[in-house]
Amino acid sequence: MNSILFVDDDPLMVRIIKDKLKKRAIFTASSLAECKDFFAAGHKPDLIICDYFLKDGETALQVAKLVKESNLPGVRLICVSADTSLKEVEASKGIFEAVIEKATPKFFEFIDNLR
Repeated sequence: MNSILFVDDDPLMVRIIKDKLKKRAIFTASSLAECKDFFAAGHKPDLIICDYFLKDGETALQVAKLVKESNLPGVRLICVSADTSLKEVEASKGIFEAVIEKATPKFFEFIDNLR
């Protein structure tokens, strides 16, 4: 895996992920607009880890749709959320390779395995 795009509007989570994956090509975005700009610049990450709820009502579902519209085949999509039991998050499980609760031992184990 060459590059990772981490999409989250929580600056603390972004800092934690950047620190844990500092030896990897890690890019960050905090909104759908930043993701659009990233893809428009010709970037194609191998993996996108996206928080379900972003600012201004944006969600990981919109990011997944953007990936599809941007013709980025083979990009792995992982959804993370502070509460994976919410109805919206639960319903999205078929769209993403995995849905993982954020800031839990399972989440950090997943991140550690990316190093």
